[in-house]
Amino acid sequence: MMLRHSGQLEQEARDIEQAIQLVLEAGYRTRDIARDESDQLATTTEIGQLVMEAVAEVADLRHAYHAV
Repeated sequence: MMLRHSGQLEQEARDIEQAIQLVLEAGYRTRDIARDESDQLATTTEIGQLVMEAVAEVADLRHAYHAV
């Protein structure tokens, strides 16, 4: 919310939201939000690292230049 509303950084906010969604879709959860045994449990630090890596991937895809 801070990026979007205070910083007027809409795209960056969407990138982070997309990264979080990708991590959750991959099945990673902290113990407090785990749904069942199929979830891959991770610490808060590990989830943060996964989200940071996913943000980099999302940004790379958005800025990728494809050869024609």
